[in-house]
Amino acid sequence: MTSPEPNFIAIIPARATRNGKGGQYYPVFNVFKTAIQEDVGVKLSEGALYHIVGDVEGAFDFDIHRIVKTHFRMVTPLEHRDKVVLGEVYNLRIRLFEQVRLNTKQLEFARSAVGLQYRSLMYRLSHFAKQDQTEIDAANDVETHQTPEKHLRAERVIHLAAAFSPTIRLQSGRDCRLYFRVKRSSFRQRTGLDIKEGEFYRVGGRIEGVGSFQKTLRSLAARQDIPFYIPKHLRRHLEVGKSCTVVIDRIERLLKSDDWLSGSQMEIEGWTWKEIASWVDTEGTIHTGRFARYLSVAQKEKPVIQEIRAFLKREGVVSSLRLDKHTGVYYVMVSRVEHIATVIRNIEPFIRTENKKREVSAFKEELAMHRDRLRTSVIQARNILGIKQA
Repeated sequence: MTSPEPNFIAIIPARATRNGKGGQYYPVFNVFKTAIQEDVGVKLSEGALYHIVGDVEGAFDFDIHRIVKTHFRMVTPLEHRDKVVLGEVYNLRIRLFEQVRLNTKQLEFARSAVGLQYRSLMYRLSHFAKQDQTEIDAANDVETHQTPEKHLRAERVIHLAAAFSPTIRLQSGRDCRLYFRVKRSSFRQRTGLDIKEGEFYRVGGRIEGVGSFQKTLRSLAARQDIPFYIPKHLRRHLEVGKSCTVVIDRIERLLKSDDWLSGSQMEIEGWTWKEIASWVDTEGTIHTGRFARYLSVAQKEKPVIQEIRAFLKREGVVSSLRLDKHTGVYYVMVSRVEHIATVIRNIEPFIRTENKKREVSAFKEELAMHRDRLRTSVIQARNILGIKQA
C-alpha cells in the first residue's frame, strides 16, 4: 500500500494493459476489489454503484461511476493516450470514493447494466430518479408503449374538391413504385392550406377513374414538393408518363398529444452544445455525399433522442426522428445544410475523435467547392461557418 498524499484518500498502483480488437488497441487500467478495500479502507457492497474521482499521475484526471464486482476498468481517454505507455505501472490517486444512493428501481437497473457505457448508464439512472419508487400502474405502462398513431388527434378539413393534373412517374429500385408530385405552391393555392414544416398531415382523395387513396405526410421539409405514392392495387390502371386527374377531398392535421416526434414537452434542462457534441462524437454521423448531406445521432433509448431533438429545436435547428424497425434504433436527423452548419459551428470545439474531425472537414470542403449556381441555403451555411468559395 502506497501512502496517500495530501488531498488524496488513497494511491493504488495499476498497470496499463492493452485492450481492443481489429488492430485498434488502447490502454486501460484494471483496479481490483481487494486493492480498493485495502487502500481506500471501504467494504464494497455487491451490486452497488460508486462515484470515483481522482487522476492517473502524470497522465489524466477521471470522474467516473462504476459497479465493482471483482474489479473496475478505466479506459484512457482518446486525447490522453499518448501520455500512457503500455506495460508501465501508474499511480491512480483517489480523491473521492463514495457509494451512490439509489432508489429501488435504480438499484435493480444498475445491477443488470454491467458493461453499459457510462453516459447511457447515468442517463438511465437519472431517468429512474424522476419516477416514484412505487410500481408504475400497468395501464400507464401500456399507454407509454402505444404506437404514435394512437396518440394523434386530428383537425380536419373536408369537402375540399381541389383538383390537380400531375404526371405519373416511376421510382426505380428493388421495389419499383409509381408516384406523382404536387407542387407545394399549387397545393397551397387550391386547398387554401399551407403544409407546415415538421408537422404531420393525413391527406385523402381519389384518382379519377382509378380509385381512392390516403397518405400521411410526415415532417416535409420547407419548399419540398409533395410526393404521393400510388397503392399497389391501383398501379395497373395507370401508365408512366401519362397525366391523370387527382382530386383531394380532405386534409387532417395530426396533433401529437404525447409529442412522440416533436419533443417540445421533453425536459432539456442541463443539455448544452458540449453534451450534443459528445453524442455526435460517439453515436453520430456527419455524412457528406454527392447527392445528400445529413447529420444524425443514433440510440436505442428513445427519450435521449427526443431530448436531443427538443434541444436542437430550442436552438432553431430543424430535425426529424426516424425509427429503424429492424434494429429498434432511433435516429435524430438534421438534413438542411444551413442547420447542419449551425450544429457543426457549435459542437466543433468539443469534438475529440479523429474520425469525426475528418467528417467535419469533409463537410466544409464540399461546402466550399465551386458551384455555378448557389442555393440560398448553401450561402447561409457558408456564412455560418465562415467559408469562402474555393
